[in-house]
Amino acid sequence: MTSTIMSISAGDLADAVHGPQAPLVLDVRRPEDFSGEGGHIDGASLFPAERFRERLPELRGLEPRRFVVVSEDGDGALEAARIMMAAGFVQVSVLAGGMRAWRAEQLPVHR
Repeated sequence: MTSTIMSISAGDLADAVHGPQAPLVLDVRRPEDFSGEGGHIDGASLFPAERFRERLPELRGLEPRRFVVVSEDGDGALEAARIMMAAGFVQVSVLAGGMRAWRAEQLPVHR
């Protein structure tokens, strides 16, 4: 059985990160993109795609918290979400459209 990876819109994620059950936002971009001009979502944790699998055990103690995976355009986030779900994580979503969608909505970024 294949699980469907859910997506969340930029606006809904902006509301969720300040809510009582805020998800853990995992940014899979490169460190220079995370810290660079385009910035990142406040409170996001940097989990670069190239080291994602090896860092996955760090997330085990955080379940059943919901995770939202973020990349620049959403594609890298989908791959990371697939890895998480194959490893047994259940509450995994991706930011639809990635950071491009977040910035297009003119939502706040941290640099």
